[in-house]
Amino acid sequence: MAATTLPLLLARTAREDDPVVAATALVAAGLIGTAALAADLAPYLDADEPLVRWAAATALVRITSDRGDAVEPRLLDRAVAELTTAADNAAPTGVTDYNEGDFHGHIERTLRSLPTGAPQAALAACLPRVERDRDGHRTRTALLDRRM
Repeated sequence: MAATTLPLLLARTAREDDPVVAATALVAAGLIGTAALAADLAPYLDADEPLVRWAAATALVRITSDRGDAVEPRLLDRAVAELTTAADNAAPTGVTDYNEGDFHGHIERTLRSLPTGAPQAALAACLPRVERDRDGHRTRTALLDRRM
C-alpha cells in the first residue's frame, strides 16, 4: 500500500495550493512512510506556510518513531525545533483533522513518540493549549508540575 500511496501523497503536496490539504498529505506520508522518505519531506521544513512546516516536521518525527528507522540527527533536530516553535504559538486558523483538529495535542503526541524522549520545553508549551486529553498526558503532567 505505501509503495502506491506515498508517491501520490508527495505529488499532491507538491502541486497543492491549499496549506490544509498539503499538510494533511504530508502527515499521511509520515504515518505510512519510512526514514527513506526524509529527503522528500525535508524541503517542506522551509515552506512559507507554518502549517506545512508543522506537517513536514510531524512527518519526519513520525517516520523515525515507530520503526526504529534513523533520520539524520540534524534533520530530526530541525523537525523538533519546528514543532517546538509551533507548540509555542497559537494554532493556525486552518488545521488538519488529525487528532480531531487538536493542533497542540497532535504536537504533544508526536513529540512523545520520539525514541530519544520528548523535549520538555516543547511539551510545556503545548500543555496549556491541548484541547483534548484523550490519554491523560496533560493531566499527569499538570499534577506532576504542582508537586514540584
